[in-house]
Amino acid sequence: MQRAILSLLFVGVAVLADDTSKAALTLAPLIKKYQEYIYAGNYDDLKDLYDPHAVLVVVAKNKAFLGHKAIFDEIKDTRKKVGSAKSEFITESFTGSAPVLQYENTWKVVTDEIEYSGPYKAIWSQNKDGQWKIIHEEYAEHARRRK
Repeated sequence: MQRAILSLLFVGVAVLADDTSKAALTLAPLIKKYQEYIYAGNYDDLKDLYDPHAVLVVVAKNKAFLGHKAIFDEIKDTRKKVGSAKSEFITESFTGSAPVLQYENTWKVVTDEIEYSGPYKAIWSQNKDGQWKIIHEEYAEHARRRK
């Protein structure tokens, strides 16, 4: 009986690890594109990574932004605040299995005067054409003066 339970436990862990690695293999290149597009201000290509009905939740503002225009306006405002500074990921995780995957990280952006940090989460869904699109993303932001 104990062997059967242990065998099922090991199989469950192996399946979970396999799902996690599949999620990472699927999402890691998309996350890289996402960053490249945002840093370059390339919102035309960024649009291809979002479902038309996607929502962005900004916890610190207690607001949700629905659709490409509202989301991209919010991203642009955030980029203005941090200038050319880029995110550093402290932790990253990839979970789920098709057709829904989740990416989470803890991030940090450092400017001359302020260090911003917080958690980020994005839920990606595979559409009927097999493309992965962000359907929900959210982040919290903590700011700390450096000087």
